[in-house]
Amino acid sequence: MRRGFTLIELLVVIAIIAILAAILFPVFARAREKARQTSCLSNLKQIGLATMMYATDYDDTMPMTCNPDGGTPGRIYGNRRYVHELVMPYIKSDEIMLCPSDAQPYTHGGGGAARPLLPTSYGWNCTPPLREPDTSWTTAGLGAAPLSMIDSPAEKIMWTDSDILFSGGLTPNLFTSDPNGYGDDVCKAGFWRHNEWVNVAYCDGHAKAAKAAADSPPWPAFVTDLWAWQYDARAEDR
Repeated sequence: MRRGFTLIELLVVIAIIAILAAILFPVFARAREKARQTSCLSNLKQIGLATMMYATDYDDTMPMTCNPDGGTPGRIYGNRRYVHELVMPYIKSDEIMLCPSDAQPYTHGGGGAARPLLPTSYGWNCTPPLREPDTSWTTAGLGAAPLSMIDSPAEKIMWTDSDILFSGGLTPNLFTSDPNGYGDDVCKAGFWRHNEWVNVAYCDGHAKAAKAAADSPPWPAFVTDLWAWQYDARAEDR
């Protein structure tokens, strides 16, 4: 004659299932995030290559950080064309500008911006060059920089996972490692969405993930060092 499970046996089984779930669910979550990280890295690879194609078409010169009075309304702000928009003709898909792990991609829509708006998850390096600081926000950092003037391009960040720069939300993901120059939200320059990793596209066109520290001071070397760039002095003699 078969007998049913006792209450103690049922509780033991439930406890075992609960323990297994507690162990496996975080593993599943990390695996899902790893897949999203891979998709995000693919996005940044395409954005980096698109930026290099732009530079090739414009005498080996990086796009401007922002092109004011661009003729027709931009998709982020009415009379401005940010770098994200300048490289879009080489991407042809708005989805490439969105990180799968970014729950709140930046979008502004100010100044009569054209529709549809262009949400963005990635930041452009607007750190002033070490040798010749530029206070113009249109050419800041890599904006309008000749490729030949960028020293060690394989080590210099071009684009990365990021968040909104200023608390007012007026500037879409344009970042600096100089807290005295363009704001103190430098932690968000390398925003760690992917299990404490951040995806990066470098100035030679390659992309890879980098380990990021917590977004609080002291700023990690990832922000303060790899974003910094300088002119290649040898280029001045060419």
